[in-house]
Amino acid sequence: MKKLSKRETLLLKLLGGISAAAVFYLFIIQPVIFNSNASVETSQDINQLEVLSKLNIEHNNLKNEINSYNAVLNNTDDNMNTLVQSNAEILNISKNIEYTKRTQTNIQNKYVKITTDVKINAVTSESILQFISKIENNEKLVFVTYVNIHKGLKEKELYDVLLKINTFTKMN
Repeated sequence: MKKLSKRETLLLKLLGGISAAAVFYLFIIQPVIFNSNASVETSQDINQLEVLSKLNIEHNNLKNEINSYNAVLNNTDDNMNTLVQSNAEILNISKNIEYTKRTQTNIQNKYVKITTDVKINAVTSESILQFISKIENNEKLVFVTYVNIHKGLKEKELYDVLLKINTFTKMN
């Protein structure tokens, strides 16, 4: 075997040190840096997944709400007189209903808006509020759009009421 000179020995030691530093960097420092970056990216991915999950839940809620509105609009039982009469009987004011008048309007050739005018004479304010609440809180798409209350002529605490009630259905 050949004997190496001092210069060659020094170069071999330098090459060994550079190789050791490269191995140290590749196998120890780089994985540590990669793992810390990966944990930051993982936390960002988790946050993005949470946002996506919330959006998905909101989307599903909106779809359910749209489906429930469509189901209400598809309800073809558009007889408001029956609803008015049944709620008036429950509140014992059916004898005070003077008249109910119905008009029908088409909206964009898709929906039917039915306006029912109801005049009730000589009822208490509590009965009026309960009647309006029962009308609006049923399973149909119903809105009380106009309320006109006049002091009644018969007794001190009785009122005459004119209501406009709108309901909507889909056209067939």
